Amino acid sequence: MRSRVCHRSILSPRIFTLALFALCCSKTEANPGRELDAVIEMSRHNHVLPSIAYRTVNGRQMHLDVLRTRAEGDPMPAVIYIHGGGWNAGSKEKAFLHTTPFLARGWVVVTVEYRLAQVAPAPAAVEDCICAVKYVTENAKKYRIDTNRIIIMGHSAGGHLALMTAFAPSLGRACPGEMPPIRAVVNWFGISDVKDLLEGENKQQYAIDWVGNGPNRLDKARISSPLTHVNSRVPPVISIHGELDKGVPFSHSERLHAALRRAGVDSVLRKIPGAGHGGFSSEAYRDSYHAVFAFVDAHLP
Repeated sequence: MRSRVCHRSILSPRIFTLALFALCCSKTEANPGRELDAVIEMSRHNHVLPSIAYRTVNGRQMHLDVLRTRAEGDPMPAVIYIHGGGWNAGSKEKAFLHTTPFLARGWVVVTVEYRLAQVAPAPAAVEDCICAVKYVTENAKKYRIDTNRIIIMGHSAGGHLALMTAFAPSLGRACPGEMPPIRAVVNWFGISDVKDLLEGENKQQYAIDWVGNGPNRLDKARISSPLTHVNSRVPPVISIHGELDKGVPFSHSERLHAALRRAGVDSVLRKIPGAGHGGFSSEAYRDSYHAVFAFVDAHLP
């Protein structure tokens, strides 16, 4: 069945807000007239393909959204975005604004829904995200995606899932199809060691809820941790993390960065001084996105 294409007018709050966000992030001086013109152009030249079912598991359909330019032409690079929420909350709709700098660059944006902890425990969310990437690969021509230029990005638990999707594709064996070469992972303060959050001074209830209290919980945590899967063949990673993060300790990105460097994998770690779990200043976000694009561009063929 063909996916329904939802064209948005300039009055659409979703695209209007998307365009405004992307525009404001790139401006240093306010110019209301020029900003309005740019918002109108942004809304005219982009559209959304919403709620595309990429798999059915235990009778439940899982969906993704595709956002891209209306114009025809060559396949474009794509960012597959995975939302955060401690594996217990959040949605692709609430988090998609994080991807607007990529859309403003002409990329295809794919936002992914996955099973939360109350629906299925770890590592179900990992499996879903891998299946979503396989679906995108199989349908790349339909969405004008260049499968040789795909990156994965996520915030918090989404950063963890982005890393796991790129590092451990074998966990998606339940879905047919091939994984594309992932050119880079953009990890915004993601979890790298799930076990570290189950006990001790960094214990977090959201991690306990996701992993569960079964006798195999430590094995499940180990399998579900990006640090377990680091090797010389994983994609390059840029991590952005607040120095004072209490939800996901900064040490998670420090340890991941060190492990990747030891394995010979290109890794960049940007520490945001004085920042917690997200909520960075406008300047920190702007500088971080500049660093993200420099890193990504260096690894695209």
